[in-house]
Amino acid sequence: MKEFFIVSNQLCLFLFLYVVGVISVKLKILNQSSLDSMAKFIVNITMPLMLFVTITNGPSLEDFKNVALILILYPLFLAILYLISSLIVKLVKIRAEHKNLFKATFMFANAGFIGIPLTLSLFPNTGVIYISGCMIVDQLLLWTIGVSFTKPIEENGPKESLFKNLKKMLNPCLVAILVAVLFLVFNLKLPGFLNTYVTKVGDLTTALALIYIGGLFCYTNIKTMIKNVETYLIVAVKMLLTPLIIYLLFSLSGLLSDPIVYDQIKAMLIILSLPSMSSLVMLAKINKTDSDYVLGNVTLTTMFSLITVPIVTLIFNSL
Repeated sequence: MKEFFIVSNQLCLFLFLYVVGVISVKLKILNQSSLDSMAKFIVNITMPLMLFVTITNGPSLEDFKNVALILILYPLFLAILYLISSLIVKLVKIRAEHKNLFKATFMFANAGFIGIPLTLSLFPNTGVIYISGCMIVDQLLLWTIGVSFTKPIEENGPKESLFKNLKKMLNPCLVAILVAVLFLVFNLKLPGFLNTYVTKVGDLTTALALIYIGGLFCYTNIKTMIKNVETYLIVAVKMLLTPLIIYLLFSLSGLLSDPIVYDQIKAMLIILSLPSMSSLVMLAKINKTDSDYVLGNVTLTTMFSLITVPIVTLIFNSL
């Protein structure tokens, strides 16, 4: 039941900040224009700084050598999610403008908001290395492939040169991750006072992002959101079936007999089973695609995680 309390605690904070956003809109402190500005501020200022300090203040390069399995397998697991989401898109009648948004919300999990406290609780001694490894892979893919998924379909249509495609992928968050990795490789650190300043600004990200999502919620059709069948496919297939099937296959292969391998596989699959990443809402809004659709997927999968995460961890512990 420990997992239930961790998720419920995070969900309560999620809802509280949601309500702050809703109240801010109702009191006319925030409006659609100011929410747009807030999204740009988060994506271009606070989030890059948060990603930078998360990587540079985390485990050392030597620590990451001990979790090479995560750096190899986690991208493979995300590739599996991509293939499954692509198959669902072909089998289910998803509107053209929602196809890539569905893939994005299917692939990318909210590792930061729920994953960090959950992983640190389940793996007190090694959790910080596990979640750091997953987040580096996750964020690199989010701010390249994930960003392209939140753009209008026509932008992904005509083929362009490799240089133009790479140029389009460049954004503050990706630059922050690449610079942070260089700091990690060469064992560099910011001066103490500067690290403190950057950390404090980066720490604003979670609260601002959730207040933003709560504000955006006021402009969303709730009935349409609840009736969206595709959200429930994410819950059933991505958050429950896929991690459990992968875990069962590893269990049958005998690879989980090694305690270290077992812990790393378990940690990755728990992170994989988390709800859709909240950052995708802001990316969809900034890129002028259907942010309401993404918001619905993020909100409902987060609510359902209160049930699904304890189920997944309970089954993992019993097998």
